[in-house]
Amino acid sequence: MANHAEQPRTRNRARWAIGAAMAGIASIAAVISYNDGLTVARIAGNHGRTAYLYPLLPDGLIVICLSALYEAAQRKLKRPVWASVGLVLGIALTLAQNTGAGIGHGPLDAIMDGLVPVVFFVAVEVLIWHVRTGRAGTAGESVASDSVAAAEASMAATIAAGNPLSVNQLTERFGLTRAQATKVRQSAMEPAPEPESVVKVRERKVARFASARERYRAEVDKDPQSKAARQAQRAVVRAATGLTTDEIAAATGTNGAVKEVVSHG
Repeated sequence: MANHAEQPRTRNRARWAIGAAMAGIASIAAVISYNDGLTVARIAGNHGRTAYLYPLLPDGLIVICLSALYEAAQRKLKRPVWASVGLVLGIALTLAQNTGAGIGHGPLDAIMDGLVPVVFFVAVEVLIWHVRTGRAGTAGESVASDSVAAAEASMAATIAAGNPLSVNQLTERFGLTRAQATKVRQSAMEPAPEPESVVKVRERKVARFASARERYRAEVDKDPQSKAARQAQRAVVRAATGLTTDEIAAATGTNGAVKEVVSHG
């Protein structure tokens, strides 16, 4: 059970680590892209607040479209068409402004700046893919858990009806593995432990029976036909009422203790 519980936690940690890495890469790409956009805006003659706002247009478009795609991935819906188009357009605009900023420093810098939106796009796609697969994995675990719970409930009902399901029936009806079905059946077929109060009551009954039998044997040794012997005999029979053969055997060391008492009568 510990291994099964550890696996989902390990997968969740891995997804969080990948998500954090993708978010970090996207943040780096966003900073570089903004600086390149600011450079282009200033080269074009824009200064002051306007220069700082221009780079936010393609990046803002990317963020809005990315949010829509992320929400669709969480809800397991088809990708919104305009969100996909807007993401591609935003990346194209970012690619243009990054390349334009890099050209002023040479072809090599233009190529490096042009790779920034490509890296960002790949990071986004990987992040969304992990969201989708993570949701699918969680749903699969939930379905598996529901199947086991349904099998356990059905097993309890069929046991109460006197016709418990077999391992093969559990695997066929609920889609469980043979190991899961075997575990469900074994757990259901095991008798529930008696409450401690019931155990104590039985122990007291066994002790009373053992004491009554000792008194009876003592009276029989004195006079088997005496009134005290007959009274002790009836006390033993009353004390044995409700006890199982195993309990009587545990108290007397023989299964024939009651028969022995009755035969003396």
